[in-house]
Amino acid sequence: MEDKKQTPESSLEYLKEAEVGEWGPVVQPEATASACFMAGEPVETFVGRERNLEELHQIITGRGAGNVTYVTGTDGIGKTEFVCMYAKRYEAEYPAGIFWASMRGNTWLEEAPKIFAMLYPEVEITPFPDNAKAKDEICRQLNRKEALLVIDNVNEADEIIIPDCSVLVTTKERRVFGITSRMAIKELDRLSEDDGVKLLVKVLGKIRVTLDPSGTSRIVEIFGGIPLALDIAAHHLEAVPDLSLSDYIGQIQRKIEELKLKDREDKYVAVSLELSLKQLEGVPHGAECITLFEAAGVCAESGFTSLTLAETAGLDGIDRGVLEELHRRSLLKFDRKSLRYSMHPLLRQLSEARLRMDESRELLYKENCCMHFLHFSQAHSNSPEVLVSERDGLWQAMIQTCQTGRADELLPGFLECLVQPFRQLTAGNDYEGAFRYLMMIGLINVNNLWLVNYLDAILQILVKNQAALQKSSQACVFTSLGSVNIYLGECRKAIDFFEKALEIHRQIGDLQGEKSDLKNIGSACADLGDYRRAIGFYEKQLEITRRTGDLRGEGNVFNSIGIAYAELGEYHRAVGFYEEAQEMYNKIREPRGAGNALANMGIAYAKMGAQEKAHKCFGASNVIFHGLGLKHVSAKIEEMMRDAEYWLLRKGVYVHERLTENKRDVFKKLQPSNKNMRKI
Repeated sequence: MEDKKQTPESSLEYLKEAEVGEWGPVVQPEATASACFMAGEPVETFVGRERNLEELHQIITGRGAGNVTYVTGTDGIGKTEFVCMYAKRYEAEYPAGIFWASMRGNTWLEEAPKIFAMLYPEVEITPFPDNAKAKDEICRQLNRKEALLVIDNVNEADEIIIPDCSVLVTTKERRVFGITSRMAIKELDRLSEDDGVKLLVKVLGKIRVTLDPSGTSRIVEIFGGIPLALDIAAHHLEAVPDLSLSDYIGQIQRKIEELKLKDREDKYVAVSLELSLKQLEGVPHGAECITLFEAAGVCAESGFTSLTLAETAGLDGIDRGVLEELHRRSLLKFDRKSLRYSMHPLLRQLSEARLRMDESRELLYKENCCMHFLHFSQAHSNSPEVLVSERDGLWQAMIQTCQTGRADELLPGFLECLVQPFRQLTAGNDYEGAFRYLMMIGLINVNNLWLVNYLDAILQILVKNQAALQKSSQACVFTSLGSVNIYLGECRKAIDFFEKALEIHRQIGDLQGEKSDLKNIGSACADLGDYRRAIGFYEKQLEITRRTGDLRGEGNVFNSIGIAYAELGEYHRAVGFYEEAQEMYNKIREPRGAGNALANMGIAYAKMGAQEKAHKCFGASNVIFHGLGLKHVSAKIEEMMRDAEYWLLRKGVYVHERLTENKRDVFKKLQPSNKNMRKI
C-alpha cells in the first residue's frame, strides 16, 4: 500500500509532500578539519539525569557507528534538553563532530544545508530541491565513525537517516522505533522527588523551598515529575513571591477539577500553563502576554520574529519586557543565533487548543498573519534573499488565505511579489539562478495550493531556455511539469515529461532520479488503467532499488506491484507481492508498512472469497496500527473486518486510497477560484 498523508496543516507539510527530482549540492573542497558542534545549550533549569546520561552513553558506544539509539518519553519530559546535555558532557568522545537536525517544523531540505554550512563554511551550498537527495548527501558526508548525528523531534520513521556514524534520535512516537531492540531505546523517566526539588530550588532559591519542604515535594508529586510542568510552575511562583506553596497546591487541584484533565497525558503541563496564564491576567502587560502566547500558535512552527508575532497578535509593537516575560516563564523559546522565537511542541498544541475555543479570535490571528506577510512580500519583492529567509512564514500565510476564505483576494498579491525575483533573474538571462530561486522559495511546489497554472507558466519559461540550465535542473523542471499534469488529470502528458526527466537522469548517472522517474511513470500508467505497463516500470524501479540498497523502497515497490495485479483481478499474484512487501518491512522493522501490506492482503483475500484469511490479515493489521497509536487507520481496518462483503462488491478500492483523504480532494476544498488570478 502506498502511504498517503493526512490533510497538511502547515507550510512545511505542503513543501515536504512534493517530489520534484533528484539533485543536490556540488561541493568540491575538503570539509573543515575542526570538529563541528551543533548542539545547543541545555536550559538553565536542567537537573539530575546523571545515571541516565551514563546509561545513554553506554548504549551508543555499545551499538557503534551505523546504528540508531532512541531517546523517548512523554511530552514535556525533556528529551531535547537531555540530549543537549549529553552532547555537552560527551563532546570529547566525538572528535569528528556532533551534528544536529531538528524535525520540529523542518525537513531535511532545511536541515541538510545547516550541516553542510558547518562542514564547508567557506562554500556557497547549492540548495536541495528534494528531501530524498538531501538525506542521501548527508549520509554520504557523515560517514565518520567518530561523529554523532542527533535527529531531534522525529515524528515519522522516514525522517531518520543512518550514515556510518553514531545516530541519536529523540521522539515521542513509538511507531518510529519499528521492530528494534529494547537495548537501543532509552526511555526517560520523570524526575525523582529530589531532582524535582532541585529544579524548584534553582528558580525559587533555597530559602523559599526550605520554608515549606513538604509543599515543595507535593508540587513535584502533583506535576508527576514532568520537567516542563515544574519549570513553568517554578517561574509562576517566582513571579508571585507572596504566594504560599500550600495555596498554589490548592490552585493546582482546583484547576485539575475545573479542566477535567484526569485522564489526559498532557494534564500536568496543561494545568501548569493555565495557572501561569491566569496569574498573568492580573499584572501589567499580562493581557498582552496572553495574546502573544495564543497568536504564536498560528505562526510558523519553525520560528518567527518578534515583529511577525506582534502583527499576528494585532499589536502595534511589543514592549521588550513582555517577550522577556514569556521567555522567562518558559512559554516561548528564543534562539540567539537566528534571533527568532518558537514554542515547545506541546505548548503550541495547547495554544492551538485555546484558539479553537474562540474561532473568531483564531480567524483574526490568521488574517493578521496573512496581511503581515503580504506586506512583507510587497516590501521585499526585489530582495530574494530576504524572501527566502521567511519562506516558512510566507507559506504558512498563503495556506491561511485558503483557511480563512480569502485566497481569491490575497493569493494573487503573494504570488506577484514572490515571482518578481524570478522575473528579474530570467530578464538577465540567469535561468539557472531563477531555477534555484524557485527551489529556495518553494514556488516549485505552488501546485500544492492548486495553482497549477501558475507553476506551469513559470516552468514553461525554463523549458524554453533549458539549454541554459544544468542537466540536473532540466530533469527537475520536467519532473515538476509531470507532477503539474498529474494534478490536472493529464496523465499522458505527465508521462511524456517524466520520460524526459528519466532520459536526463540516465545520461548523468543519477540512479536516485531514475528510480523516482520510473515510479512516477508507473503510477501515471496505473492512473490510466494500463496496469501491465505500470508493472513493467515498477519492475525496473525494483531493479534500481535493489542496486541502491533501499530496503524500504523495495517494500514499497512490492506493494505497488501487488496493487496493480489486484486491479487486473490477479489476486493470487497480488497476495504474493504483498507477502514480499510484508517480509521486507518486517526485515527493516517498519511496522506501518507491514500493517499496510497486511491490510491490502486482506482485501485481496476478501475478493477471492477467502473470508477467513481476509479476517486474519485485517486482524493482524489492526493490531499493528492500534499499537502504533494510529486510531484513524485502525478504525478503517475494523470497518473492513465488520463488512467484508462491502469490499467484495467494490472494485479497485485499496487501503492506500481509503486510509487518508486523497490529497487532490483536499486541495480542491482549499482551491481558490481562477477568476481573480493574474497571469505570470
